[in-house]
Amino acid sequence: MIPTNKADCFPHFQPIVDVATGRIAGHEVLGRMRVDGDIRSAGPLFSDPTVHPDRLLTLDRHIRRQAMARSAQAGQQQPSLGGFLSINIAPIWLTRLQGHDASPTLQLIEALSIDPSRVVIEVTETGADLTVLKQVIRAYRDRGIGIAIDDFGAGEAHLDRVIDLEPDLVKLDMKLFKRAYRGEGLAREVVEALSRLAERTGFQLVIEGVETESELAYAMETGARLVQGFLLARPEPDFLDTHALSPHIERVRRQVFHHQVDIHRRQGRLAQRIQSVAGQLRDLIEHRSDTALVGLGVPCDAILRCFVTNTEGQQLSPNYDAHQGKLQPQPLVEPRNWSWRPYFAEIVAGFDFNPDTLGHSRPYMDVNSSRLVQTYGLPLSNNRILLIDVVSSDTADAQDARARFA
Repeated sequence: MIPTNKADCFPHFQPIVDVATGRIAGHEVLGRMRVDGDIRSAGPLFSDPTVHPDRLLTLDRHIRRQAMARSAQAGQQQPSLGGFLSINIAPIWLTRLQGHDASPTLQLIEALSIDPSRVVIEVTETGADLTVLKQVIRAYRDRGIGIAIDDFGAGEAHLDRVIDLEPDLVKLDMKLFKRAYRGEGLAREVVEALSRLAERTGFQLVIEGVETESELAYAMETGARLVQGFLLARPEPDFLDTHALSPHIERVRRQVFHHQVDIHRRQGRLAQRIQSVAGQLRDLIEHRSDTALVGLGVPCDAILRCFVTNTEGQQLSPNYDAHQGKLQPQPLVEPRNWSWRPYFAEIVAGFDFNPDTLGHSRPYMDVNSSRLVQTYGLPLSNNRILLIDVVSSDTADAQDARARFA
């Protein structure tokens, strides 16, 4: 149902919180409508194909105008209600603009004397001409307005949009976040890869849909700087004070920190255990040969396999796989060279500094076992290297984190 009166369409505001400071960094504008006395989300209205686009554009700009006027007024009356105002605008509407001066948003910013750096435009979907969209966004950016990509990972909101638009913020699709939180392997890897990309390129990752403390803890652990969701605050007609949510954020942040310390301690103890086992295996190989590993009881249940290469990465021995509690040789079908693996050069270079300390890789998916593993390396005589594949503790640590905060 479409409200017949524009007064029945209005904005609500949901806080976006900076986990580093605990303060509210900004508010997202969310459209609401009054229907038969009830206040409902206006989202379904804007996805209704029976509603004429011009009607939707009129209502959208009406809501946007109210939100910006409220933001300007609140900032003047109470500076502690500062922060950015995040506004959703469909790209198809952006590309209908004819020239920079025709932008109602820019006109409102000027008319209301709003600092443009306190405004973020969220691009909520694709479906627009990319060349035109980039020109319009450049016009916003030239005025100091921030750009966000909303719902990354949903529909067509893919990595190419991040590359093309170079946003200030990337808001992760809520469904993708939930899947990663539940431990779905590929979703988890996508979220963590996006977090690393944010660290390297400078955009800020925003996690939406945070509904439990366990989800908030996971959002922090992924490295997301900004979080948003019903756990923190529901959309309301008024702005929250900048420090309103700080105690909650600080408490969970403290819990996450201590949990992370526990994880690294466990990982350190595992590394010490692998160091000891690697030394035992090296002694066997050095004093006899790698064939001495055949039938050896697996000294650590986290070990998947071990093998020997030269310092150029060429595999010299068969894989000695952990099978039924013992190391069993698996003959090589064809020669293999592992120097192309990113971890190999790092392990070899590390031997120059401390040849008795294990080098190790980042966790990665082992194609043979379909498990997350890390490869450890220890030098042998005659330019050889002992490599040991060990089941990573990352998955277990993630499950433990969810259990602790549930």
